[in-house]
Amino acid sequence: MRCLPPLLLLLSSLSAVSLSPHKKQYIDLLSENDGYINPYIDRYYTAGTRIGWASKEYDFSHSKMAWMDYLSLQIKKPKVTRFTLYLTQSMFTPTLAHRALTTPVRGDHLYGGWLRAQLGILQRSEHTLESLAISMGTVGPGALAGKTQDLIHTWGHDPKFLGWASQIINEFIFEFHYAWWQKVPLYNTRFFDVDVLAGVGMDLGNAITDFKLGSMLRLGYNLSVDFGPNKINTGFSGGMPVSDAFSLYVFFGATGKFQPLDVFVQGNSPATRGITTLPYFLYNAEIGIAIAYKGIRLSFSAIDMSKTFRAQPRNHNIGSIELDIAF
Repeated sequence: MRCLPPLLLLLSSLSAVSLSPHKKQYIDLLSENDGYINPYIDRYYTAGTRIGWASKEYDFSHSKMAWMDYLSLQIKKPKVTRFTLYLTQSMFTPTLAHRALTTPVRGDHLYGGWLRAQLGILQRSEHTLESLAISMGTVGPGALAGKTQDLIHTWGHDPKFLGWASQIINEFIFEFHYAWWQKVPLYNTRFFDVDVLAGVGMDLGNAITDFKLGSMLRLGYNLSVDFGPNKINTGFSGGMPVSDAFSLYVFFGATGKFQPLDVFVQGNSPATRGITTLPYFLYNAEIGIAIAYKGIRLSFSAIDMSKTFRAQPRNHNIGSIELDIAF
């Protein structure tokens, strides 16, 4: 019987969260770069950049759009819906030590770029955020990653990578993305909250196919404002803030995944296949901070990524910065 009061406290906190549609749209600016952690490295997954739009939230429960219930595993559960549109570019390179070589180096990462547009649906219930999306684009020279890196390195007076002509070849990419992010409140007071976000997801396509599990511990003030920051290639995304209230928290997370396909490691042409070998099980760990108030959210994450190819000598660190602006 001694465990009954904490259980009742948890149940009461679960029922205390209101579910009203947030009536603001968002512009999402997101950048992942290993230079945010160490400005003297450029290697492996070295940078990702995204600009996106998220609609306001809608309650379709009593409208002609009620059929969207069947695009969710939360069928008949009260929820609100938001639409997203993202344009994303990612780039991959070998180590800085091999930047002057113009052919792939066996045992080092391939050159590769990925440019894609993504259309998604976020469905939020009291303690669940469900994401369903498709993305289309290209890998290879058509992704313009080499030109982007050359431009940035020219501005920064940094050494250029000379092997972009040997990158993976152009290939049309179609991907399906799904994720489920569950919020579990652990402690709630007027000035301090603790919760855990637990996630499961998958990406299916001809660029990357993976199945992942993850969790995030958050500690701070007013955690009901969101489901955590967004990511590009380094973890689960938490969507947009769902209120204008002030929120400040730190977070610690980890994600593990089984990944049988990664075209940026395995290659897609006779010249790029067999250069590196894919490890099927990967993980990352992160620590970060987020602040949100009146339509603005800013977050920073430092992420430790496990080896993405078998000959990689050590883990890789990358930083993620996100700015969300409501209108």
